[in-house]
Amino acid sequence: MRSPSTLPANLKIALMIGAMGFAWFLFAPIQFGGRVAAIIVNGNSMEPVYYRGDLVLIQTTSSYQIGDIVTYQHPEIGPVIHRIIGREGERWIFQGDHNDYIDPYRPVDADLIGRAWVHIPNLGKWLVQVRQSPLLLALLMTGGVIIMVRRTQAEHPNRTQRGTPPNSDLRQWAMTLLALLAVAGLALAGFAFTRPTSKAGVENLNYQHQARFRYSADAPAGLYDSSAAYSGDPIFRQLSQRLSVDFEYQFSSDQAVMVGGRYGMAVVLSSQNGWRRTIILVEDQAIQSTSLSIHSEIELRRLNEIIAQFEAQTGLKNQQFTLAFIPRIELEGAVGGMSVQESFAPPLRFHVDQLQIQMISNEDGSDPLTPQQQGVLNRPHSEAASMKLLGITMDVAQARQIGLIMAVVAGGLVALLALPLLHTARQDEVARIALRYGPLLIEVTGLPSLPANQVVQIGSFEDLAKLAERHGALIMHDTSASQPRYFMQHEQVLYVYGAPLEAAPIVQHEQPEYEVRPKHAEPPPQEPAWQADFLHALRETGLAADACRAIGIDIITVYHERERSAEFAQAWKDARLVAWQRRTLKG
Repeated sequence: MRSPSTLPANLKIALMIGAMGFAWFLFAPIQFGGRVAAIIVNGNSMEPVYYRGDLVLIQTTSSYQIGDIVTYQHPEIGPVIHRIIGREGERWIFQGDHNDYIDPYRPVDADLIGRAWVHIPNLGKWLVQVRQSPLLLALLMTGGVIIMVRRTQAEHPNRTQRGTPPNSDLRQWAMTLLALLAVAGLALAGFAFTRPTSKAGVENLNYQHQARFRYSADAPAGLYDSSAAYSGDPIFRQLSQRLSVDFEYQFSSDQAVMVGGRYGMAVVLSSQNGWRRTIILVEDQAIQSTSLSIHSEIELRRLNEIIAQFEAQTGLKNQQFTLAFIPRIELEGAVGGMSVQESFAPPLRFHVDQLQIQMISNEDGSDPLTPQQQGVLNRPHSEAASMKLLGITMDVAQARQIGLIMAVVAGGLVALLALPLLHTARQDEVARIALRYGPLLIEVTGLPSLPANQVVQIGSFEDLAKLAERHGALIMHDTSASQPRYFMQHEQVLYVYGAPLEAAPIVQHEQPEYEVRPKHAEPPPQEPAWQADFLHALRETGLAADACRAIGIDIITVYHERERSAEFAQAWKDARLVAWQRRTLKG
């Protein structure tokens, strides 16, 4: 027999799939094409609306307006949840409810993640603890696995029942393993969804100033190996007429470069006491590209005149002087999209005494003819976040995908394996009873022999199961009967469902030879007063055991009355029909 309160298996599956689809439609994460993201509040800027540790679900939308609480992506610190207070052109103006200042960063529409949708106080604290505590996460996962295994074992007993497929044991083991795999996938995905898929990072944009000096001076024939003095040679003040200095410059970077600015060249003559004289050799000019060349020269006659004038005016003789050629590069522009402002002015220095001019080496040992200067810009960017689970490091977004795929595939395989069992249960009552009540059943052959007045025929297996649960007894499945038969014995009463039990005849005592007649004829039996209450309760519950418990009457009395009165038996059947119709309409 089929319990009227049991929904068809295909209807259950359809309802479950529909519920899962509706939940996915509402809560699908943005990373997988959905519209929802979870934000854990990590500050007090939105008090008293949100407090530290609250969980806020945000939902993407096509339009925003002033007054909305919105999460936007800050290029340096990540997601920020504040309230929109204004707009200037394409940029939004934000401020935290608890802050007395406006957010310095003003995002555009592309930076907006979503509007606040659901607020769950304090849940974020628990998620953070779960994420940071591997032990707590392991306990939660273990608890979920235990619940799943126990439920699987309860619904799919591991011993073969009559009416179930012969390979049901293997099928049930496969379903259990797949269910564990689905739980593991959900746990992995759940753990990954508590972590952000990206984190704020800094990318170093390197650039370099490179230059090369060359100098030369004319000289009498035979003074040097060559016809003139070149880079590295000393220059004699009274023998050479002019000193020429060439400067070649290159600005380079691995990133895209857009620069401009100005350049020039000056020569500075200075003494040890701090006196100095500056002579502009090349006036300021615009920089047209990332490379340039500067040519400059100074007449040594003019240099000698400046030194002579200094000595005559100050009375200081035989002073030591320093002559420095200083190119000046002023750059401004962008490297890799980041603003840059740079100055590069490496001096080429010479020691000047009464007779000669000699190049000065750098104190750090570097070549004074090839100066260099390194620079770096810090560009904020988002990089993929990783997580470590059971000693394995993986990308968070990848872990989410793997976990969901595992759960969906394993869950789908479980559903495919369960469909034949559900179909068999619908067609065969023995299989249905085995699937649902397997742990309560014991297969037996042979029946106890009891008098007929100690045998109660039960109308539905659900009622027999209620009695077994009430008395803490097991249900016997008589496999020797030609038709399905189940019974449960409590004390001296045998409760039977299915094929009627052939009870032993009641022993009749010999009647005396004389007949004792009553003084007055007994009235015909009257209908018990509890019948109406029982039938009313049966219409509400649908099960005789529940109806008996509701009105406080023993179920043996009820079943005896049904055997005695055909009218009561028909009313019983009508009441169960009414209960079934009510539940069907509600469903």
